[in-house]
Amino acid sequence: MLLVLLSLVALSWGAVFPEPAIQCGSENGPSPEWMVNHTLTPGDLRDLRVESVKTSVATEDYSILMNISWILRADASIRLLKATKICVTGKNNLQSYSCVRCNYTEAFQTQTRPSGGKWMFSYVGFPIELNTLYFIGAHNIPNANMNEDSPSLSVNFTSPGCLDHVMKYKKKCIEAGSLWDPNITACKKDEKTVEVNFTTSPLGNKYMAVIQNNFSTASSSLEVLFPFISLTPPILNLQLSLPY
Repeated sequence: MLLVLLSLVALSWGAVFPEPAIQCGSENGPSPEWMVNHTLTPGDLRDLRVESVKTSVATEDYSILMNISWILRADASIRLLKATKICVTGKNNLQSYSCVRCNYTEAFQTQTRPSGGKWMFSYVGFPIELNTLYFIGAHNIPNANMNEDSPSLSVNFTSPGCLDHVMKYKKKCIEAGSLWDPNITACKKDEKTVEVNFTTSPLGNKYMAVIQNNFSTASSSLEVLFPFISLTPPILNLQLSLPY
């Protein structure tokens, strides 16, 4: 009987108080709430994290974006929370700056999720460039009044280069061969010759194979011009002389 009552209470809560979701859009200027004086405002965020993710725009066309996630602080001020604003500044050769505002679709009725755990949300956006330092800041809305301390949370994120398992899908990295798997095999034909086989890449027609003897620092190399037009990259075979 008790279990039935608890189930009915849970179903009733879910019907009356739907869980808040977020709707995000660009807002690079000041938030309208900043111009209004508020008696009470929500507290700051409890946690803010950033990671890179790969999204598929079309066949073999990828976009690398930020996945920004945040956790709300579990206190009474959560009932005043309307939105969270996130701003990203990128510093490389050119400086970039953009912001999004994520509105909560419902008012918060509890400090934690009905199912247990803290309120956590995430936003995927903000394109990532290679080897760039980003400053990510977030604050809750309505924010503090003018001339008052505005609680906010910020983190730094440095994007890696083409060797990263996510960034290797950037168009610039793909054109440099980040996704090329040469599948190299080598077989010793005789005392002085090694046969090297590898799969070519549709992005290039000039290859160099280098082999080095374990007992010598000398090396032998060979450049091959191999123009081709094929849907399936062919396998190239090279005969290299072992270094003395």
